[in-house]
Amino acid sequence: MRVRSLFVWSMGSAAACAAMITGQRYRRWKQRLRQRFQTESCLLETSRGTVEYQMEGAGPVVLVLHGSPGGYDQGMVWAHLLAPGGSTLLSLSRPGYRRTPLNSGQAPEAQADLFAATLDALNVAQVVVIALSGGGPSALQLALRSPQRCRGLLLISPLAYASTEEEVYRSLPPGQRLQRWLFNHLLDWDPALYLLSALSKRMPQEAQASAFAAQSSAFIETLVMNSQHSSGYRNDMQQFATLPAYPFQDMVVPTLIVHGTADVDVPFRQTEALASALPHAQLVAIEGADHFSTVASERALAAIHHFLQSLPSGEALHVRGEKEPMEEE
Repeated sequence: MRVRSLFVWSMGSAAACAAMITGQRYRRWKQRLRQRFQTESCLLETSRGTVEYQMEGAGPVVLVLHGSPGGYDQGMVWAHLLAPGGSTLLSLSRPGYRRTPLNSGQAPEAQADLFAATLDALNVAQVVVIALSGGGPSALQLALRSPQRCRGLLLISPLAYASTEEEVYRSLPPGQRLQRWLFNHLLDWDPALYLLSALSKRMPQEAQASAFAAQSSAFIETLVMNSQHSSGYRNDMQQFATLPAYPFQDMVVPTLIVHGTADVDVPFRQTEALASALPHAQLVAIEGADHFSTVASERALAAIHHFLQSLPSGEALHVRGEKEPMEEE
C-alpha cells in the first residue's frame, strides 16, 4: 500500500513539474511572439488611414493579403512560400487585424483604396497581388478599382461571393459540424496553438520535406493573439455576409485561381463561378484538397510559380482596349 501511494505521489509530482515547465515555456513563447509582432512591422500613415506592413527584399513588388483571421505576419509566411525569388515582399495587416485600425477601411472597396494609398505612400507603381481566402474580396476590389497597379492576381481558395459561417455549418453532416466547431475553437486558444507549433517542429524530417510542411509552425504562430474575436474578424464576417455582385466581367488583370475541390470553408462552386466570370482567369482545381491543404500540392505550387514567372511587365499590361484571354498552360 505504501509503495502504491509513493508511486501515485511520484506520478502526480512528475505531472505537476511537467505542467509547470510547459507553462513557463508557453509564457516565454508568447512573450517572444508579442515582442516580435511589435518590432518587425511598421506603421504607415496614408491618405486613407493607418496601415501596418512589413517589407523586405529587392526587385518587383509582391503584395500579399492575408485571410481571416490573420495579419501581416501570416501574409509574409505565404510570401516566402509562393513568391518568386528576387522579389520585394510587401505584406499588410488588413483593417482590424494586428495594428491596423478597423477605421482604416471596413468594406472591401475601402480596404482596396487603403492598399492603393499604401502603394502611393511607399512609392510603388505596380505589384503582383497574392490573396488568401478572406483576403479575396479586397484583392478583387483592388484589381477592379486600380487595375493599373496590378500586374497580376493570384487567388488561393478565395472568397468572392456572399457567404456566412452559419451556411457553412448547415451544409455539413452533424459529425463534421462538431469536428469543425472543435477545430475552430482549438485554433482560437493560444495554449493549443503553442502545442501545435511545438509538435509541428518535431515532425520527422521526411514529413517536413515539402515547402508547405516546413512553413507549418510559422503559419500556426500567425494565429496567436489574433483570435476570431478580433474586430477584424468580426468585420470580415459582417462584410462577407452581404457582399454585392461585383462586375467581375470588367476585370482586365491576369488572374490565377487555385482551389481545392473538397473545401467546405469556401465552397469550390464559388470559385468555378468566379473563374467563369473573369475574362482573364485560369482555374487550377486541386482534387480532394481542403481549405488548408490546397497549396500542399506540388501541382498547385508548379502552377503558381509558372503563372507568377510568366506575367507581363508593368509596361506591357494594357488597362484599356480589347481584352484577350489568358493562354492555357
